[in-house]
Amino acid sequence: MAAEESLTLNTIIRTLAFTGMQRGEALALKWKNIDLTNGTITIEGTRDEISYRTPKTKNSYRTIAIDESLIRLSLCIVWGQDWGNVLSKCRSSLVPQRFIKKVNIFG
Repeated sequence: MAAEESLTLNTIIRTLAFTGMQRGEALALKWKNIDLTNGTITIEGTRDEISYRTPKTKNSYRTIAIDESLIRLSLCIVWGQDWGNVLSKCRSSLVPQRFIKKVNIFG
């Protein structure tokens, strides 16, 4: 379980870092928005603590290219998942604190 959680956390952090997505955009991602064959993620919405929304501007709708290493990581976590949301709210809320503690950002 720890290895699976570590892989998922690594994938989430790399996705946010390498794509420039906002937290709300990542929370709104569904597996249908991720095209592992063509190496793209399509942003079609955002999510906060209350609900899903459409992006604020037309430029917020976009397709982002992802590299081969991120595709491979995504393939590892997609196995056994349902085809709803990529991130759950409870899991994503733990990411920043765990990441901060793990890399000791604030000493």
